[in-house]
Formats: sequence, C-alpha cells, structure tokens
Amino acid sequence: MFRRLDEGLKKWKKDKHPKPLMLRGARQVGKSFLVEKFAKENFQNLIKINFEKERNFSHHFDGDLDLKRILETVAIIKKQKLNIGKTLIFFDEIQECPRAIVALRYIYEDIPGLHCIAAGSLLEFALEKESISMPVGRIKYIYMYPMSFVEYLIAKNEDRLLKLIREMSLEEPINDSLHQHLLKEFKIYMFIGGMPEAVNNYIQEDSLKNILDIQSSIIETYRDDFLKYSSRARSVHVEKIFNLAPQFIGQKFKYSQIDASLQSRELKAALDLLCKARVYRKVLKTSGEALPFAFHASEKHFKLLFMDVGLMHNVLNLSSELLTNDSFYNLAKGALVEQVVGQELLAYHPYNQAAELYFWNRDGRNISAELDYLYAVNDASSESAEDDENAEITVRQQCQKVFGLEVKSGARGKMKSLYSFMKEYDYNYGLALSSENISFEKGILKVPIYAVSELDRLLK
Repeated sequence: MFRRLDEGLKKWKKDKHPKPLMLRGARQVGKSFLVEKFAKENFQNLIKINFEKERNFSHHFDGDLDLKRILETVAIIKKQKLNIGKTLIFFDEIQECPRAIVALRYIYEDIPGLHCIAAGSLLEFALEKESISMPVGRIKYIYMYPMSFVEYLIAKNEDRLLKLIREMSLEEPINDSLHQHLLKEFKIYMFIGGMPEAVNNYIQEDSLKNILDIQSSIIETYRDDFLKYSSRARSVHVEKIFNLAPQFIGQKFKYSQIDASLQSRELKAALDLLCKARVYRKVLKTSGEALPFAFHASEKHFKLLFMDVGLMHNVLNLSSELLTNDSFYNLAKGALVEQVVGQELLAYHPYNQAAELYFWNRDGRNISAELDYLYAVNDASSESAEDDENAEITVRQQCQKVFGLEVKSGARGKMKSLYSFMKEYDYNYGLALSSENISFEKGILKVPIYAVSELDRLLK
C-alpha cells in the first residue's frame, strides 16, 4: 500500500552523504512494511536485524563500536553482501539494543555513503532509560502515523475520488451526489481507522466483519507492552488511562475523570508514558495572538487524542451497524470527528518535523468559547519547508498565517466560538470542517471533513 513517507525515503536515498534515518511512530502503523517495500524497490539487497526477535545479534555491539567489522560480520551471518550505496541496513525494534542506538551516531562519519534506517515502537523509553542523546546533525528523523484518508483512497484504487478532492474549489465544488458518496466513504474510514492491517483486510475481503477482531488484536499488543513502559505497579495506572481516556477525547482532560481516588501525579506519570509511546497525544491550550503556538501554550491545560480513530471505536464498543445512522458524526458527543480531524492534521504535517497540535479556549463571566484546533498555513514563500530540514523555523513562522479551526459534528452550527476568536485577535478569516460542501460565507471557509488534506491549498 502506498504511504506518503515513500517520497521522503526516496529523497533521502538520493543524498550523496546520507545520514542514518530514524523512523519514529507507534506500534503497528506500518514502519517495518514501509522500509522492506522501499528496500525491495530501491536497493539490490536488504540486511535486516529485528532486535526483538533476533536478540543474539545484540552482543555484536558490545565493546568497541567498530562498525565496519560489526556490519561485515552481520552480513556474513545473514548470507548477504554489504555494498555501499546498493545495500540498505535496517535495524528494527532498535530499542531492544541500546548500543545499536549509540552506534547510529557514528555511521555518518565512519562509513560514508551507507544507507541505514532504524525504527522502534518504544524508542523513547530506551533513550530515556539509557540516558542516550542524539547529536544534532548526525541522524535524520521522519515521523509516521496511521494511514490517512488519502492513503486509504489510494489503497482502494479510488483515483477518481481522490482527483475530485484535489481539484475541488469554491468555483467548482463537488456535485452533491459525489459529495454524499465521499461522506459515506469517510464514515467507513472512520470506523476502520488507519492501522494498515485493518485497512488491508477491508480491501481484500470487501467486508467489515473482521475489522473489530483485528482492532481488538492490535489493542491487545498495546496492553502487552504496558509492563515494558514501567514497573508492574505503574502499569495498572497505564492500563486504566488506556481504557478510559477515549471517553474524554475532545474534552479538557482532568485526571479525576479517570480515578478520583488516585493522586494526579501517579496518573500523570502513566499518561506521560503513553504519550511517549505515541498511544496518546496532548493537544495543548494556547493563545491565538502570535506564533509559535508553543510559546503561549499551557502544559496544565490540554485535551487528548488517541492514536487511531478506528481503535477508539473499538475501545468505546461502537459497532459497524452505526455506520447507517444519520447522526454518526455526533457519536460520543462529536469526539470521533474531533479525533479523526486531529489524526488527519498530523498525517499531513511535514514528515521530517515533529508535529504538535493546539486548541484555543476562553472562559469568562460574559463569554465561554472554545476552538478545536488552531491551524497555521505557510504562504508561497515557505512551501519548501518540508524539503529543507535546515530552514530557519523563525523564517517559516513569519510566512505563516493563523486560522481558528472549528470541527462541526453536524452539518449546521452557529460557530460562535470561531467568530469570538476572530474578533478577539482581529482575524478576517476562519475555518470550519463539517459534513457540508465547500463554501465561503461571512469570512468562514467551510471545507468538507474528508478534505483535510487540501486545507493549505484551499486557504491560500
């Protein structure tokens, strides 16, 4: 299946002096499949070590890190040839061998031209536990998320639907019949989610009957990891947050919602572990007055996103029969829609930059308003930011414009919060995502929920 990161890997391969590439993402989002497919299409051979399954290879990295000797030894054992520029080295589940993580920093200087990719679902824990630092300039990072709606359509060979989305505009909106068809397809995507195993099964079987079982199996693999996150005692708190937090997606998070009898610091430590494993992500409250959003963000006030909307469906015990419900988007008080929009925003973020999401809230005696997300779009002068990892962040920020983004679970809404935000910060325009077709009225650009991928183009 096509993944957007294919493009990033191909650009990396063309580097005359490639840095080791660290692929970061949650478990089962398709990291290993992506690398193996990339190797098959672009290299003569692949030398792969899965340190979780092949623990006997870890001892090769003990002692002095003579990388040429180590890799030549591994190549012989694997019955492979090591040819610089033609061989891809893949260290999978690298968190199981901390010395291999340390070795990555020396590859760039000791073996010029070698293509090496590392991936690990629990990498952040190894970095913290072993007190390993990654020197700036020696390793390149790219970030992977569950499959986006665009990747889902490509996997289904829905080229014509994708073309409609990519060409839609205020002047030429999608006709109503096709708009309704896309909304139905997006509902199915929301139920399946973006985990590659679930998407692939749906495409192969043309049925939703196995999806809940596949999702349940994936969820169990996460639960099996809880003891890897922390001590046995703390893993109880981790599991409690994992099971209960999906009920509160879209709301300002309070630890007392999980268990009022526990101290917040215990639950905070457990949530931080789940965030490091990329199972949950904090959406921080911030001001809309200036960029960067992080400068005005509050670590104490946040909402949560789950890693995947399909897995969220499963944890909430929602059945596929609900897909025929006209109020589908209102399920869980609209939390599913807010989840899938956040997930889509992450999926289309530049893949070589760590993504963060923010929301805006104003509480007062005379006004109470909240926007689901704040969105910054680059103008034409900064469109190459994804290709140029060394571009100055401050320059990109000067080329960005801020939009309040309101997610509507229904087709209609007064959008009072969006107008309050625009008035407070003197913004002329706002952005709304809903099941309505594209339109522009009273300064608000309304975009169909299935077209998150087109936000930058449409806003420009």
